[in-house]
Amino acid sequence: MIHFFDVYTQLNDNDLCKEILMKIDKAEYTTSLTFLERTNILGNLNKSMLSTETKTLLNIINHPDICFNVAECGNNALQFLPKI
Repeated sequence: MIHFFDVYTQLNDNDLCKEILMKIDKAEYTTSLTFLERTNILGNLNKSMLSTETKTLLNIINHPDICFNVAECGNNALQFLPKI
């Protein structure tokens, strides 16, 4: 079964997306489909490999018409809600 987050999560080349990637997953934006993981050993990874917290925030930003549950998000993700 394909998960909503794996299909609809969008990586954007903007400051907020880059900050979310860095602070939550220690990752770096590379393309709209990939990110560079924290150790660089594996190289670029598909956006589906991001943490659920990061994907939740990116979906809140990119799909404001949909309600997302943040109950499983930690403080590192919740700190971004006022910015969104």
